Amino acid sequence: MLVGSEVKSLFLGRANLTDAYCLVRDGELWLHNLDIEPYTTHPPFSMKAKDRKLLMHRKEIDLWRGGLRRRDSPSSPARCISRTGRAKVEVALARGKSQYDKRDRIAKDEARKEIERARNVRE
Repeated sequence: MLVGSEVKSLFLGRANLTDAYCLVRDGELWLHNLDIEPYTTHPPFSMKAKDRKLLMHRKEIDLWRGGLRRRDSPSSPARCISRTGRAKVEVALARGKSQYDKRDRIAKDEARKEIERARNVRE
């Protein structure tokens, strides 16, 4: 549910999804922290990060609620799409890395850095 100038800005691709996330609250799906740049020809008013309600069917919201509880994971918007005069947001369930995945990634990064240091010493 957006204001008219917000929709125009979305059609121009002026949305920032960096810190945005979704929550189920009171049986409705809400999008938090979506930044939309102001539309240039309209008088300026506050379009800063605020809560926006996402329109979904009840069954879809119940599926999201179950997925959020089961995985203990946040849901995040993947991208904004503007088709046929409507603004849509793709929402994905996120899952954080487990501890062993983090250690594996750190070990690979350290090995890569050692190889780079060895190459720089030879040159």
